[in-house]
Amino acid sequence: MDKLASNVVTTFTLNDAFKPVEASSSNHVTIQFARQQVPVDLVKPVFDDPTGAQPDMFADLPPRRSSLNDLGNAHLTASLGDYLGHGHCGLVYALEDMHVTGAPDGVAFPPLVVKIARLNRVASLLRETWFYDEMECLQGVAIPRCYGYFEAEFSENGSEKALLQTLFKKFPGADESEGNPTVERDRCRGPLHPLLEERDSHSRVVAVLILEKLGPRLPVGVAVSEETREDIRGLYEEIGHLCIDNVEDIRYKNILQAPAPPPGLPSLPSPFTKRVHKWRLVDFELAMQVNYSISNLEVQYLTELDGIFYDMEHGCEEDYENLMDDDEEDSLEWRDRPVIPLMLFTWNDVE
Repeated sequence: MDKLASNVVTTFTLNDAFKPVEASSSNHVTIQFARQQVPVDLVKPVFDDPTGAQPDMFADLPPRRSSLNDLGNAHLTASLGDYLGHGHCGLVYALEDMHVTGAPDGVAFPPLVVKIARLNRVASLLRETWFYDEMECLQGVAIPRCYGYFEAEFSENGSEKALLQTLFKKFPGADESEGNPTVERDRCRGPLHPLLEERDSHSRVVAVLILEKLGPRLPVGVAVSEETREDIRGLYEEIGHLCIDNVEDIRYKNILQAPAPPPGLPSLPSPFTKRVHKWRLVDFELAMQVNYSISNLEVQYLTELDGIFYDMEHGCEEDYENLMDDDEEDSLEWRDRPVIPLMLFTWNDVE
């Protein structure tokens, strides 16, 4: 059996879409989604001025690499399973009762999850999908495999919107009356892509992202082995090869074990380091692509990761659970900092 190619599914039916609301009238609501192609130029890279800084702090952005062909014509049908987590951008559920039609012979699929965007964060999920596309060569290596971004529209005064709002209120995140600080940050750097601008102001779109289901988080109250530390540090090195800066989302909830095969798909060797990782990174809502070198990015990641490892060992996961409710605007303030020359080192220099 081959893996389910990331571009095979073009339509998605979600049955019992509002079952978690626990309203009897909503138990049989079905939503039909269509896959949306994310423009290559949706997110603009950030270029910091290297003047006066150490030359090895900066790097040229790599060309986008993709092994995917044109979209297929498969249809995925599923219903919501277990609730897995939530954040500012949306909710994550396992998918169950999955059935695929129209896929090529021999194509199989692993357990999947669906990330449902909050109504005022559709632009964030669209933006996050861009990063999954940009890191396509690291799917199944350092990040989960991504099976597409899908949208559906509903009427402004329809029952679907009210049910969605009820669902999101069960798991508070971003206030619907608030703006989107991630998009506002991008807007401060120049005009947004028209699609991103439209999705930031459009309240009639429900958007979902379908991803490979991963394993559990780091255990709490247990010493993090040096092997695990090096594996997780290596994940940030991998995305650094593509100039991806996600330091603002280094959080306990965003580091998960790779799926165990079967039924999960096996981990792939890195195209950059040839390593096979046992862990994965998720959540790229706040990510940027910057002209920083791997060494520059690693310096930023090390302190944050060491803090997570320390707190996990000492049973302090609540510190990282609470970060999910912090003010996003505060977490984004550092993004406009000047570049400060640093003493750089590589992973091999870390004792």
